[in-house]
Amino acid sequence: GTEKSYLCRFNVTKGIEESSNIQEMVFSEIKPHRLHYFSWSPDGKSVLYDGTNETGFHVSRIANDLHASPELALTDKYLANVVPYIVEWGPQDLAFMQGARLGGWQEGILTVFNPLTTEVLTEIATLPPYLFFQKWNPKWPIVPLLQPDGDFGKLSIYNVGSGELREISQPEGELAACVWSPDGNILYQQAVKDGRSIVHEIGLDENSIRMLDLPVGSNTPYHIRDWKGQRVLFYTHSDAALPIELWIHNLETGLNEKLTHWQSETIGTQDFPVVQSKSINYKSSFDGTIIHGFLLLPSHSPPAGGYPCIAWIHGGPASHISDDFSGILQVFTQEGFAIFTPNFRGSTGYGLAFNKLLFQEAGRADLQDVSSGVDYIIKNFKINPMRVGITGGSYGGYMTLAALAFQPDRWAAGSALVPIADWTYMADYSDALFKDFIEELWGDPNENRALMLERSPISKVDDVKAPLAITVASNDSRTPFPPVLEFANRLYARHHHLELHVKPQSGHLTIRKDETIRDFAGRVDFFKIHLALNE
Repeated sequence: GTEKSYLCRFNVTKGIEESSNIQEMVFSEIKPHRLHYFSWSPDGKSVLYDGTNETGFHVSRIANDLHASPELALTDKYLANVVPYIVEWGPQDLAFMQGARLGGWQEGILTVFNPLTTEVLTEIATLPPYLFFQKWNPKWPIVPLLQPDGDFGKLSIYNVGSGELREISQPEGELAACVWSPDGNILYQQAVKDGRSIVHEIGLDENSIRMLDLPVGSNTPYHIRDWKGQRVLFYTHSDAALPIELWIHNLETGLNEKLTHWQSETIGTQDFPVVQSKSINYKSSFDGTIIHGFLLLPSHSPPAGGYPCIAWIHGGPASHISDDFSGILQVFTQEGFAIFTPNFRGSTGYGLAFNKLLFQEAGRADLQDVSSGVDYIIKNFKINPMRVGITGGSYGGYMTLAALAFQPDRWAAGSALVPIADWTYMADYSDALFKDFIEELWGDPNENRALMLERSPISKVDDVKAPLAITVASNDSRTPFPPVLEFANRLYARHHHLELHVKPQSGHLTIRKDETIRDFAGRVDFFKIHLALNE
């Protein structure tokens, strides 16, 4: 594809509406390029960013000027075998880059450097940064990190000035976002467990830890400040039935208060009824591994044969389904569908060992994780076994094609968005970032080419039986379009029921509201027809 990343600036005091011409806001077009992360310098005069092109990775800085040119902030010597994920400019001309070793499922690295001179001060081994997003301490040159140790690592802080690396109290679960108190003495750390997140307060002086009493669901900390004379935590909260809003937690009284009311007041009323999710655990038939997921059931009684059901597969695969609000999932339940969202092996949020279980098992073990979940909900809830469909985007799109190709008698219909149809083609034409992704998943692509082709849906396209809808973007630089077109043409050649939707100007991610609505409305209509809700 021909997707490009742009580094843009907005004057937020004027609003985005006054800056309609994107070219006027671009101060660096990096081509061809995939931008990962960026961070302002403390004085606001420069931006530090990291990214990918065809040849490799880089960490650069650029002046806050429309006509500036980027300069290297970290030399290629330190990026030869490293994928940079997070960069943050800190105090005293310091910055850090949190990355991962190429092809390494469990090898992360934290590099502390001077972004003005490219001098590297230290490199420290860490866990790979799947969820963990650290921040500089606001008072001292201190940064938190996860030392390699077991499934979830050891939460530690590194003092650049003294060189001290010290373990601190650690919450249970996979660690994610964090924020510091203004005085730098307390770290507020988010931890994810079974698709829900909580926040802990960790005192550095006494190494104390306490869990904050926040609503059940997904809670992400953002900022600590004084609010009406008291210290509060600003955080976002959501659950399956409650749209995301900005909340505050009073650190002195323990009370929570919702600050914003961005969402429609009709949500949760008769005009737009919502349902809560059910957290479920079951054993995978592949090897007995415990798999966690969520189930949403319609509010009305099931029809005689049970609810039609859709397995909703997340992308990544290094991501997970959280207990978050999704308007589209609620629309599906309103239309009478049960929605099953499994966090199959390879998902984040369940520890490093669970993540590594996907190595060389894509399209086999993870697919068994999903189908075992379908068996579980059919047995324990009123689900119609003859009306189960599957859908997903990106890696979830791959899983959808794989499900219909490798388990043709299991599924009644499938809808895939920007899927992967051929791993070998992707290995040949990806940029440096996605070549590393393929190596993490399969090992050396040259040595494992036969296995990659075997697990590519294109290898079993002639076995597909269920109706299928595919949505692709011709400018997609992540999941290649040509193999999907070949997959579709082979289905057309035997007059299989296929809907192919091509978005000629779009990239991998759909960000336009009208396209998003059209994509999801099409999915609803497709499943209403092919899971036969009218019968």
